[in-house]
Amino acid sequence: MEFLIPVTIVATGAENLWRRKRIVAGEMARHRPVFALLFGRVPAAPDGRLRIGVRRGHGLGLAAAAMIATLTTAALIALSWPPPHEIHSTLTVASLDAGVLELRIRVFADDLSAIVAAFAGRPVPADSSVREPELRRYVQHHVAVSDAAGRTIPPESCGVERVREVYLLCYRTPRPAGRAVAHLRNALLTDLHDDQVNVVQFVAGSKRRSTLLTRATPSSPIPARD
Repeated sequence: MEFLIPVTIVATGAENLWRRKRIVAGEMARHRPVFALLFGRVPAAPDGRLRIGVRRGHGLGLAAAAMIATLTTAALIALSWPPPHEIHSTLTVASLDAGVLELRIRVFADDLSAIVAAFAGRPVPADSSVREPELRRYVQHHVAVSDAAGRTIPPESCGVERVREVYLLCYRTPRPAGRAVAHLRNALLTDLHDDQVNVVQFVAGSKRRSTLLTRATPSSPIPARD
């Protein structure tokens, strides 16, 4: 709303110059109360009482017309541009059991649908849907487990479910054999949002550890099970 103030000042000045010979002391145009309501300044008559009057033959006025046009434009812009997510994030619970790493991923439906469609080279669906073959290719390109030598193992899908505006994804991958440190890479949606943060909660026996993965640091060591 602050940008409306200079617009109103300029328009009011132009109106005053145009009608400088027709202004009568103690009278107010009928749109003055609107400005007072918006900006908190209510001018009073010389005797201290608020007088609101309209001279016959006066139109709406340049200032009022400018205010209405500006407010209408602002309202149309607000209605036509829905706000995006304020926080760009996913949540992954990574559970290690019997040498298998299971990933349970929660992700916003509109974000996932947009990036999967873009990755497949087709228009974004209006209903935030995804095609499972395209989703599988996208996830396997952005999520993987790697061993100490850098060899990667892509995950295999174990389920996809949509709950309102969220997708619940399940993927499994074997943990590399041996006691060498393995890493989980999760770069989901980092090619869609610069500030994307992927929260990963590792569960390995009695061990619990959380980490934040970003475009700059998309990988984290996988804790060994007790």
